[in-house]
This record gives sequence, structure tokens and C-alpha cells, in this order.
Amino acid sequence: VTSIFLAVLSAFGVAYVTSAKGPGSQIGNLYYASWICFMSSAFLAAETFNEYSSAGAAGGSSNHNMSNGDDKHDGDIQVEELGDERI
Repeated sequence: VTSIFLAVLSAFGVAYVTSAKGPGSQIGNLYYASWICFMSSAFLAAETFNEYSSAGAAGGSSNHNMSNGDDKHDGDIQVEELGDERI
């Protein structure tokens, strides 16, 4: 929801900044920065939508780091022993 809001907000920002009377109407850093901001936020909104729709289709979360119960771990963390050597 936030990414879509930012994309819409960036679209209004581009419309204002690059309008004929806007502060970025002449080609310059503000002109390019406003378009880059809009494209970035639109890309993030599209990626968020894809993640959300693929998570819904898979029937759960798209977090790949979570264990789904198939792993056979006993919960122990393997720790490498350090010697008494000094640096």
C-alpha cells in the first residue's frame, strides 16, 4: 500500500515539477531527479504487487528464509572454536 501511495505521490510531483510553470520545467537536475524518483517508485510498486500476488497464489508468505518444517535440524548452532593465539 505504501509503495503504491509513493508512486502516485511521485506522479503528482513529476506533473507539478515538469509542468510549463513548474520549477523543473527547464531541463536540469530537478527535471531528471523527479523522473528518476517516479520511475523508481513505480518499479517498487510493481515489484511489491508481484510479491504480494505470488505470495497469495502460493498460499503463504514469500519469505524464503523461514523454515517450512522439512528441515531436520536439532536447533544447535555450530560454533568454531578459537585458539588461544594472540594477534
